[in-house]
Amino acid sequence: MEATTKRREFIKDRIYEDVRHDIITFHYQPGEKLSEYSLAEKFGVSRSPVRSVLQKLESESLVVIDPQRGTFVTKLDYDYIRDIIYLRWCVESTLMCQIAEQQPKALLLELWECLEQQKQLLLCDSIDPEEFTELDNAFHQTIYTGSHRENLWEIIQAVNTSYLRFRMLDLVEGNSHRSIYQDHCKLVQYMENNNAEELRSLLHQHLNGNLQNNEGIKLEYKEYFTA
Repeated sequence: MEATTKRREFIKDRIYEDVRHDIITFHYQPGEKLSEYSLAEKFGVSRSPVRSVLQKLESESLVVIDPQRGTFVTKLDYDYIRDIIYLRWCVESTLMCQIAEQQPKALLLELWECLEQQKQLLLCDSIDPEEFTELDNAFHQTIYTGSHRENLWEIIQAVNTSYLRFRMLDLVEGNSHRSIYQDHCKLVQYMENNNAEELRSLLHQHLNGNLQNNEGIKLEYKEYFTA
């Protein structure tokens, strides 16, 4: 009985990870309808685990479930994304400026190690956007953990899915992997040189993304955004 329960949970987790991945990477586009029946058929399961997965995705604001119309991938809320960007800029610029003042050698070394991993990935012929995103997140997470603000990172991650999708547009369509890596390098250099003004300015640009600008993204992919 216990083995059966574990297997069910394993299958449910796999379905969740696959569907979430497809939403984050725009395989399922904002506004697209998701069919419980089609997903159940795709994964070879009943509709019950699929329904449970969709409910979990709804709790992360990745889908919206309308009992009358069905389940739809949420569109991106531009104003909400701007607020998340502002929140992250306020928090991370403060943490980075503290690092710049305190010069913790171990943390700065750890950040350079994160950048070395990004550099190695950039040497590959084909770059997996999701893999690069994981390394990107690892760099920013290190800022929080190295500053003993792990709880802040977890709080931000709980409301960060819309921004994560926004950044994926930058990676997939804008092919901005290298410019993101270069920004990271400059940010660490500014921390090492205690250059707070340049640090705050670059971080603002970095978090907003390099695919033209916010308004440009909204215009180019207007069907992905709420009105």
